[in-house]
Amino acid sequence: MNQYIVFILLLLALVNEVLSEWTNLDSDWMMRIDGSLKLNQINIPGSHDSGTFGIKNLLGDPTAKTQDKTILGQLQSGVRYLDIRLGWDYFNDITNIIHGDKISFDCNLTLESVFKDCTDFLSFHRNETVIVSLKNEIDCVDWDHHSPNVPQNFPVNCTNSRINQVNGYTSNSKIYFTENRIPILDEVRGRVVILTRESSYNGIHIQMPNNPYDVQYVNKNCVNSHTCLIQDGYQIDIGLFNTYDEYTLRPNGYYLDVSKKWEAVRTLIDAQKGYIQGSIDGQNILALNFMNTVNLPDGIINELLFANYLERLATDLKNELYQYKLVPGIQYGWIVSDFVDEDFARHIYKTNYFYSIDDKCGSEYGRCRNNECCSEYGYCGETGEYCGVNCQPNYGICGYNTSIGLTPNDQCGHVNGYSCHPGYCCSKFGYCGDEEGHCGIGCQSVFGECW
Repeated sequence: MNQYIVFILLLLALVNEVLSEWTNLDSDWMMRIDGSLKLNQINIPGSHDSGTFGIKNLLGDPTAKTQDKTILGQLQSGVRYLDIRLGWDYFNDITNIIHGDKISFDCNLTLESVFKDCTDFLSFHRNETVIVSLKNEIDCVDWDHHSPNVPQNFPVNCTNSRINQVNGYTSNSKIYFTENRIPILDEVRGRVVILTRESSYNGIHIQMPNNPYDVQYVNKNCVNSHTCLIQDGYQIDIGLFNTYDEYTLRPNGYYLDVSKKWEAVRTLIDAQKGYIQGSIDGQNILALNFMNTVNLPDGIINELLFANYLERLATDLKNELYQYKLVPGIQYGWIVSDFVDEDFARHIYKTNYFYSIDDKCGSEYGRCRNNECCSEYGYCGETGEYCGVNCQPNYGICGYNTSIGLTPNDQCGHVNGYSCHPGYCCSKFGYCGDEEGHCGIGCQSVFGECW
């Protein structure tokens, strides 16, 4: 009995250690990413309508609030792409965050406070970067129908003042990256990267689809010479089905059919499978995959019943994503969701090639640096014990490499752990040579050349 208790305690301690590692990595996962990669080559978790956590009154609209974590909470969870929708507070002459172009919901948040949360976070996590996507949720000239109290000169003041504030906030190039190009990670560690659909704001200018039914939007010049693949079908149909008690046959609940939206998300994921992180082919490809949708299914009678509709929808879509196999090292791009959390962020950022920072390697620690091999026990090194038998090819080099250790006696291969000298092959029986028996069938390519 005592042995059983000790075993359980040891198991819990091990699980806690693993969870703690990933918890700590949530705020610092970019420190293990190759800094020579461009941001579009990194798989980045993002939040849709990031500021809506501050909405206090939904006014009967179950689709207005898309997040429940603060900006800082999202960043600490691993999110590195923020979707910020801009309004204008004409009472206080300040750029605020809103949601909705027909009925605007006040997020009780200002752009200045969003930037402060980002820069405060980056001051403690200098290896990270945060992409802030800025979009005017409504044009100033269209604002007069939103409130009878809007001043007559509001459109002009709003337009000019908002432009000046946004560009003023982001004018410090040591803190903000506002060039119209996609940088490599090392350029922007510790900085906020501005991405915008608005030509009047400084930053990376991106052309985005405005058709809510677009599911495979391709723009070959969306950011300079980059090709963008954008899935933003936020009005794709969602099905609604009742469930019934098996005895009384009375309705006892419902479930949502997200298959059409998930199909759109999955199709773009699959389209990226041909791009390996760091490859030339993917260097100028940006995939932006939005998992959000707001389409209310037919059959909704009681809106109160659907007060948590959007959260349930996001949960169902995230569960589809978790069940779908994402291959580490594939350039999936930026994937954006409602109601982001640690599980979502980790599912995305763990598909990046990580690099070891402490000579440990493998699924929990990343790839070895400096062309080292990852041993079966999860340590980086250059000799045969690291590069030979059961070497982990996903987390370091495994192959013919003289750093494995050259043979002193013409014996080689998995059993002996040595490589042949350059120009020689290692036979299936573990001997070096340059004849058919060495270089043909059964030749061990990890430890020498093969025909």
